[in-house]
Amino acid sequence: GAYDVYFKTCAGQCTATAHTGGVGGCGASVTPISPSMCSSVQPSWYQNCRNAPCCSYCEGDGECGTSNSLNNCGGYEYYYKSCNNCTAPTLTVAPSPAPTSTSSSCESSLTSIPASQCSQQNASWQANCRVASCCSICEGDGECGTNPGLNNCGALDYYFKACAGQCTAPPNAPPTVMPPTAPPSAGGSCGISTTPIQPNQCNTAPGHPFGAATPNCRIAPCCSYCEGDGECGTSQSLNNCIHNTDMYFKSCPGQCTAPPTQAPTPAPTVICRTTTPISPSQCAAANRSLGGMSGATPNCSAA
Repeated sequence: GAYDVYFKTCAGQCTATAHTGGVGGCGASVTPISPSMCSSVQPSWYQNCRNAPCCSYCEGDGECGTSNSLNNCGGYEYYYKSCNNCTAPTLTVAPSPAPTSTSSSCESSLTSIPASQCSQQNASWQANCRVASCCSICEGDGECGTNPGLNNCGALDYYFKACAGQCTAPPNAPPTVMPPTAPPSAGGSCGISTTPIQPNQCNTAPGHPFGAATPNCRIAPCCSYCEGDGECGTSQSLNNCIHNTDMYFKSCPGQCTAPPTQAPTPAPTVICRTTTPISPSQCAAANRSLGGMSGATPNCSAA
């Protein structure tokens, strides 16, 4: 495998031949186990076949004549490692009639599960679909018409195994979630009219000041103000309100067709009196009186 295993000898105590063919050697015979034995898999079987002791089960990854694509137990390759002191697996599974709740053939119906059920997965789902019990979820690796590239639950391929006369659909399948029906007052689509508001409406429209919290015109409810970003016929360069926002009124047929009537805001009388540049030495005092000069400092026509 990925390990570099050595045998450590000490003078007068042991020689390098102490473990030939057992741990760390391929001087043994490895025999694939039958899929019928997969249900007996134990943690001790996970050891690499080169490192496994004689007369034990192991998992092959191409070492010592094993194959890393055998997949005789789901996605794993299990073997029995024999040496001179043992020649056959010690675990013998006696053949018995298959119970009515299982099927070890492809005479069953396999249906891929929806991704919405993946959160319920557990260790029992790892059984290969050929040997899995009827009316259970299993993992497909190309057997019985399954697709090893389905990847419906991450990198895994899960199916529900149904058997005639026993079950036809996955148990406890979550109900199909239908998309909610939009209420009459909701928008959510472009089947509406968006009308740019006038600049003199920006300060009086509900929700002012407009900003990042103003809803996008696609998802805004009908009969409300919204911010356009190119969706539903809006322009993202309209810049008709403060902070270069693109403000519209969203109307829907049968509910509203135009922005509510608003009294025009009289334009402020701009009186441009004499403006005198201050000297650099006055900046510190002006800064203190204004609380810090910034973008909030008024324009001279509006001051």
